Amino acid sequence: IPDKIIVRREATRITQEMIEEIFKKFVLENSPWKQEDINIHRVRFSGIPLIPTGKMTYEVAASSGRERFIGNVTATVDFYVNEEKVRTLGIVGKVEVFGNVYLASRPMKQNEMVSQADLEVHKMNLTEAADRFATRLDQVENRRVLRNLGVHQPLELKDLDKPLVLKRGDQVKIVYEEPGLSVIANGQADADGGVGDTLAVTNVSSKKTVHCKVVDARTVTATR
Repeated sequence: IPDKIIVRREATRITQEMIEEIFKKFVLENSPWKQEDINIHRVRFSGIPLIPTGKMTYEVAASSGRERFIGNVTATVDFYVNEEKVRTLGIVGKVEVFGNVYLASRPMKQNEMVSQADLEVHKMNLTEAADRFATRLDQVENRRVLRNLGVHQPLELKDLDKPLVLKRGDQVKIVYEEPGLSVIANGQADADGGVGDTLAVTNVSSKKTVHCKVVDARTVTATR
């Protein structure tokens, strides 16, 4: 019997290009973004793996169940040879997302309403600010700006709000509602507000301040 038995098994090297292709395919197939708006680069991993020669397959999973596929994206690849798992590899890649962003086509003042004529569209890198800017027309049209904006300035969602239907000093009808009872009184708005806002209203008769929810430009309902 020989002192030592050496078993040699042929191995296959997984190339950098193959790993990058696996990662890119995974991102493009699972990302919520349009494929034409995605740029994937700086794909990194530790070492060029060797696996036994045979029928190779693989499975890829995001490292986080809440992966948004934007910015630094991490994934895990399990390699199988002849249906037996032989290697697990962690991969990190930079996923840039570009999209159309609405910009002001002219200087706008606080509380001005936005119309299509006030807008222009430019494609921007949204990687670090995917939820920051207005990217859909319904997010900007018929909204009011909360601060002064310069020409060509991107519209941020935090700077847009629903239109004001009431201004401080406007006369309104206060509706008091209880089960089986509805009473209407004259009131005066103590602040600006849009539909759905809660604001202080003074009852003209009693001079009492009531917190009310704005229904429309003429009506508010007293809140409990």
